[in-house]
Amino acid sequence: MVTASIQLMCRWVPAIVFAVSALSKVRGRAAFAGFVASLRPFGFVGARRTVWLAGAIAFAEGTVAAALAVLPWAGCLLAAALAAVFAAGLTSRIRRGIRAECACFGASAQPIGYGHVVRSACLVLFALAGLPGWWGPVGSPDPAAGLLALACGSLVAVLVIRLDDLLDLFFGDIRN
Repeated sequence: MVTASIQLMCRWVPAIVFAVSALSKVRGRAAFAGFVASLRPFGFVGARRTVWLAGAIAFAEGTVAAALAVLPWAGCLLAAALAAVFAAGLTSRIRRGIRAECACFGASAQPIGYGHVVRSACLVLFALAGLPGWWGPVGSPDPAAGLLALACGSLVAVLVIRLDDLLDLFFGDIRN
C-alpha cells in the first residue's frame, strides 16, 4: 500500500532526527556539558536547573524516537508536540535577540536562527503526516515498499540533521 509507505516514511524522519539529537547530547560527559552550556544563554531556567532541563530534553527526544517506533499514534502526537515546543522556544529567543549556539545535534558554532524554526516546523508536519490513517486506510506496506520508505525517510532525516551545513554551503555569504 502506497499510503502505508508514506506514513512509515513520515514517522521515520522524526524518529531518526530525535534519536540522533538525543544521542548527540548524551554520548559522553563533554557532549552533555556542551549541551548544558548551550542552553544557559536561552534563560529558560536558572543556572542550577539548566542541567535538569538538558536531561529532560534529551530524555524527551529519546522517548519520542522510541514511541514513534512502537506506538505510531502516540509517537506522532508526541513528536509533533515536542517539535512545536522547540519551534516556539526558538522563535521566542530569536525575537528577543538571543543568539545562542545551536546544539541540536552536538556542539556547533552556528547561532540559532529561523532555519532552526523551519526545521522544527517541518518535523511537526512529518509527525502529523505519519499519523496512522492520515493518508487513507491503515495497513502495512509490502516489504519492498517498506524498505524504500525507510531509505527515503533516512535520506530526508540526514538532510534535516545536516541543515546548518547545507544552508552554509548554499547561502553562507547571505547568512553571515
